[in-house]
Amino acid sequence: DDKVFRAELTELVKVGLMSKGHVDACMRAKNRPMFQINAINEAVRKADIHPIDRSRMDTAISTLTDLTGACERIFKSPVPLVYTRHTSRFLTVFLLCMPFGLWPAMSGTWNHWLTIPVTAVLSFFLLGIEEIGIQIEEPFSILPLEALCNGAIAATIQELLDSKRDHSFQVPPGDEQHEPEVVPATAAGILKGQTKLVPATNQ
Repeated sequence: DDKVFRAELTELVKVGLMSKGHVDACMRAKNRPMFQINAINEAVRKADIHPIDRSRMDTAISTLTDLTGACERIFKSPVPLVYTRHTSRFLTVFLLCMPFGLWPAMSGTWNHWLTIPVTAVLSFFLLGIEEIGIQIEEPFSILPLEALCNGAIAATIQELLDSKRDHSFQVPPGDEQHEPEVVPATAAGILKGQTKLVPATNQ
């Protein structure tokens, strides 16, 4: 929905992560995912970062582009309507004829009346499998993608931003003078699990 999408982009403008002009350009784009990927690529190109980090970012952007294309192919490649109709019609005819096939075979036994509930249970499961198959044909309409993005993914990104801003990965005071020392590995030590890193003591 364009209205909802514009509202979400406007929230990014309010926090300073996107400009108003970028929002308008994104709304006019014919392929919005590729427009945003190109914007990310342009930001990486202009950023003053280490060449190794730039190479890693380019690899990640290429992977994101491939995954976006795969999702678009899934979304825009519908399953033939004849296939869906044929399976539903076949199941309907099969389930309607099932009682007539089970009743004569079980007429001589005491439990021939179980044909009715057994047919009902089998119909429930088989029609359920057919309905699941129809929904899997369009996974983007049933998966909680927005909740996933606003939940776990947003929390992860916010944690990375906060840690970068607060420099929470700095070495605690007093620990910078202790450098890790590797205990020499021996065959006996490896078998006993004694090969590990221990802090070096000041001489």
